[in-house]
Amino acid sequence: MAAIAVLLVSVMFIGAQSRKTLGTVDVAAIEAMEHQRILAELEEVHQLRERMLQQAATYTSSGSGPAPAPAPPATPEGTATPGLPEQEASP
Repeated sequence: MAAIAVLLVSVMFIGAQSRKTLGTVDVAAIEAMEHQRILAELEEVHQLRERMLQQAATYTSSGSGPAPAPAPPATPEGTATPGLPEQEASP
């Protein structure tokens, strides 16, 4: 009877250790996949940055001066543009 109890306890212990080992392997695999995903995203960002720098170099080399300032936002009639004096409407 004692031999059966020892056998049963050892089977339970081995099963628990196996599950624990498998859980560790799963976590490592998930972390490795996440690491690869992050590396792929970084590579994509790097390629996008390089493309934008090339486009910016083409844009600035085609003109003789600095890039033009962006146009101010449109304002409804009768309102002042920030930084500019308000103009009166003519009758």
